[in-house]
Amino acid sequence: MPSNKSESSASRAVRVPKRPHASDSLPPSSIHFKEGVKEENESDVGPPKKKTKTGRPVNKIPKSKLPSKERIDRYAKSLRKALEDSRLPADKRKTWKDTTLDRDILVRYKDTARWAARVISPFLVVSYSFPLALRISKSDEHGLCELTKEAEERADEFTRDQALRLYGLMKWRLPQFMEFLPTFQTSTEMKDLFFDILDFMTTKVMSARSCDVGVLRYESMHYLVPYRDYNAPSPSYGRKHQRGFVNIVTGRMLCPQNKLDDFDQNPEEFCLAARNGDIEVSAEDLPSYLYDQDDCNPQDILKGLLRGPFLVKCFRHVFTGKQSACKTSNGPSDSTRSLAKSNRMACVQSYHIVYVGILARFLLNSQKTWKTEDEKFDMTEYHNVLLELFAENKTWAEETLEWWNRRVFSIKPKGSYDGHESAFSLIMKRFAGADANHDPASKPL
Repeated sequence: MPSNKSESSASRAVRVPKRPHASDSLPPSSIHFKEGVKEENESDVGPPKKKTKTGRPVNKIPKSKLPSKERIDRYAKSLRKALEDSRLPADKRKTWKDTTLDRDILVRYKDTARWAARVISPFLVVSYSFPLALRISKSDEHGLCELTKEAEERADEFTRDQALRLYGLMKWRLPQFMEFLPTFQTSTEMKDLFFDILDFMTTKVMSARSCDVGVLRYESMHYLVPYRDYNAPSPSYGRKHQRGFVNIVTGRMLCPQNKLDDFDQNPEEFCLAARNGDIEVSAEDLPSYLYDQDDCNPQDILKGLLRGPFLVKCFRHVFTGKQSACKTSNGPSDSTRSLAKSNRMACVQSYHIVYVGILARFLLNSQKTWKTEDEKFDMTEYHNVLLELFAENKTWAEETLEWWNRRVFSIKPKGSYDGHESAFSLIMKRFAGADANHDPASKPL
C-alpha cells in the first residue's frame, strides 16, 4: 500500500499566493463585479515561514485552521514589524537573513500603490482617498473615515472618482486587507496600523512617480528632434534647469498649441517673454507636445491632440519598455520585462495617457525637482484638464483610445480592415446578395 507521507506533507505546505490580475485598468464598476473573488489560500497570514532545503516554505499548522483572532493578531504583528523596519535608513534595516521579519507582507501593498500612481493619479494621497471612498461607497460602517460631511461634499468630481477607483483597485488586489477592515476599529492601536498602511502606500505612489521620472529624465531627450538650427538638450547634459523656455526646442514643445505661430515668428523673443512672465502659460493652454504637428489643423483644435510623437515615445518607454519607444511599427516590443506585462495591462485607457502627459510636462520644463506648480502652471489642474477632455467628448475619447491601442498594443477596432475591404468581406457580401435573390420555389425537387 502506497505511503501517504508525501500527501500529508503536501497538505502542510503553504503555497505562495498568486499575483492578482491588473484589473485596475478596468472602470470601478467592472472591478466591483469581482467582489468576493479571492486567490486560493489568500487568507493565509502569520509569522515568517521556515524553509526546507528545497526552499519551499512550510508551517507545522495549516494557517487556514488557526482561530480568526489569532490570524488577525499574527497579521497585524507582522505588518507592524515590517512597517517599522521600512521607516529606518537603508543601512540600519534588518538583513534578509533575519527570520523575525516578514518583508513579503508589504509587497502587495507596495505594488498596488505604485500601480495606482500610473492608473489613477500621480498625485494620489491614499490616506485621504481611501477613507473618502469608504464614506462615498457607504462602506464605512466601522467608523474608519474621520472626514466630516462637509469635507466629503467639498471633494470635486475628479477626487471622488479617483477615490472610488482606488477602492476598486484595493478591493481586487488586496482582498486580505479588505477582509480585515472591521478589525482596524477594534482598538486605537489597530486604527493607527490602518492609517500607517495607507501612509506607507502614499509614499509608494510618490516613489513610482519618482522612478518613472528618473528613467525618463535624460533618456527622453533622445526623443526630441532639432528645430531649425536649434538643438535639443543633450541626454548627457545633466543640467535640467537649461530646459524649458531656456532651450528653444523644449520651449517650443511647451508652447501652447494656439500660440505656435507666434513662437515660430521669433522663437528667442517668445522664450524670453515666457521666462519674464510677459506670456502666461496656464494649465488650460494645451502645450504643443500633446499634438502630432503633421496631423494637426489650426481650424480644429482637437485634430492630432494627444497623439504627439514625444508623448507616444515616453508612454512606450514607461509601459512597454525602452526597446519599444522608438518603434515605427505598431505594437509592443519583444521584451519580456515591462510594466504592461508584469501588471497584465491589456489596453490603453485615459488615465495611462494622462499620467505620461504629466511626466512629459515635467521632463520638458526647467525645474530641477518635482513640483506641482511651475510659475502659473498647476500640474494638478493640468491633470484634471486632460481627464476632462475624455469625459466631455465620448466620440473623440473613443477615437483617441482606439488610436492608442492600435499604436501600442496593435489592437484594432472590431470589423476594422484599415479602410479597405478584405477579400473575405467581399465574398460574404456576394453570398448574402445571392441568398437574398434566391427563390426557394424555383429550387428543383
